[in-house]
Amino acid sequence: MNQLINNISDQEYDGLEGINFSKLKHLLDSPYHFKKNIENASNEENTSLKVGLAVHCLSLTPQLFGDKFTVAPVCDRRTKEGKIIWQDFLANNEGKTVLTQEEFDLVANCYKAIESNPYFKWAKEGDEVFFEAGGSTEIFGSKIKGRVDLFNKSKNVILDIKTCSEIPSVDNIRKAIYKHKYHMQAYFYKCIVDNCFDTNAEFVFLFIDKKHFNAVGLAKVGREFFNRAAEQLNEALCRYENCKSNDIWPSLINSETPMIVDAHQTFFADGLDIDLEDSEDV
Repeated sequence: MNQLINNISDQEYDGLEGINFSKLKHLLDSPYHFKKNIENASNEENTSLKVGLAVHCLSLTPQLFGDKFTVAPVCDRRTKEGKIIWQDFLANNEGKTVLTQEEFDLVANCYKAIESNPYFKWAKEGDEVFFEAGGSTEIFGSKIKGRVDLFNKSKNVILDIKTCSEIPSVDNIRKAIYKHKYHMQAYFYKCIVDNCFDTNAEFVFLFIDKKHFNAVGLAKVGREFFNRAAEQLNEALCRYENCKSNDIWPSLINSETPMIVDAHQTFFADGLDIDLEDSEDV
């Protein structure tokens, strides 16, 4: 059943039926990579991921930030006194993600830049606004689910926040969308919202630069990129259903047949061409 649950909990989200994009994207490398990623899933969080999650929480659901995140005290854990301080800190903050003071400063600076952005202010204003909302639907015969950063129902706009380490210029945003398959993620989330509300929502990325003066860049995915995303997701979900049905998870397409790599294209021995570059604009 199509649904979008506002401020969904982790437990509620886990209970939704369907595959999410963060898992499906590994199948775009190969079914083998997808299967191994699922089998070797880890809860370990690196600095970049922690900062990104914290920026999302503080910007979208600030009332929950204190329940989910905390800042580590400054102490020397090599000393007896420092060990006591640290153990007390962990005991009082069980289950929370621990940020260093440097990480928290990054989060706070990003939050200030996002909060002061006119488009973000406009997008979150209204009576029917969903934050960190979990939804599920069916596309191309497969059940999917996802967490939408922000959906303003009255303005029919989906906003997705992306933290980055480069200035969010037009060229850098285009490269990031192509490299990280954000166009596919946008289509994925847009399908969930559109099917839940029988609409055709606009999808906007807000890129926030963590390091270079916290610049904000906004971008919409172009029609050609969305068309490509639909084709790629259709193929990926079809492959996923077939692999799941047969429990066969093949590796890379060039693991048995050699490729000839040229300056602009890659050729397989049977004449199949695969473009290495994509010149479509965002």
